[in-house]
Amino acid sequence: MEFISPVVGKLKQPDVSLHIFNEFYDLIPLRKMIHRTIEICYPAYYEETIIRHIRDRHGNLDIIKRARSGQTFIYSFENKIIGTGSIVHSEINSVFVDPAYQNRGIGKSLMNLLINYAQENNNQVLTLFSPPGAVHFHEKFGFQVLKEETTYIEDFFPFHFFKMAQIL
Repeated sequence: MEFISPVVGKLKQPDVSLHIFNEFYDLIPLRKMIHRTIEICYPAYYEETIIRHIRDRHGNLDIIKRARSGQTFIYSFENKIIGTGSIVHSEINSVFVDPAYQNRGIGKSLMNLLINYAQENNNQVLTLFSPPGAVHFHEKFGFQVLKEETTYIEDFFPFHFFKMAQIL
């Protein structure tokens, strides 16, 4: 039986799942999906030193810490992790969609889920840090740029991003 999902298009219903991160089952495949997404998508915005820095901030211990401090959601198709998003306190972070599954509504679904989770947990303001290429995507959900920031990695390589917020 097939259905049309607003998230991933035409898929077999038993193959689509959304679940909460499980350290034992999800850690390694999640890290690999995040790293692959960074390596494929981020060269459009950043040079290799910055990409390596971003990838290093999404290691096993970082993923576990986010999940234990907040909530991490996993979106899977045919038992393969294709998307993720986390919320820690009132900050959305680590929203990634496997490049092979982008532009199918998965990121939109994850963002709506994270925003709803924040509302249900009585957050008043929701924040996130956005790479340049995702600002427009986040604005569609009511986030506004608070400020542009640049930090320097290894004292030389500029890492440019945007701090964004939404009042719930």
